[in-house]
Amino acid sequence: MLGDDFIRGFTPRLGLILLTVLLLNGLLTWRLYSLQVQGGEERRRTTEGQSIRQIRLPAVRGRIFSADGQVLADN
Repeated sequence: MLGDDFIRGFTPRLGLILLTVLLLNGLLTWRLYSLQVQGGEERRRTTEGQSIRQIRLPAVRGRIFSADGQVLADN
């Protein structure tokens, strides 16, 4: 099934690189599973406690005076 050219081109160095890539991919997959599936409920509880609430604060406005010093508008 595999051609002779492919097998001849497969060197120990290429095998080591392939093995390293597969191991790192497995490590990454395991870590993502650990974070998402196993630690998901704990992260959900933490996030619920840190949610943002909107609070309306009325703007404090200054007084508006006319040219002759009379107060036209106030809080």
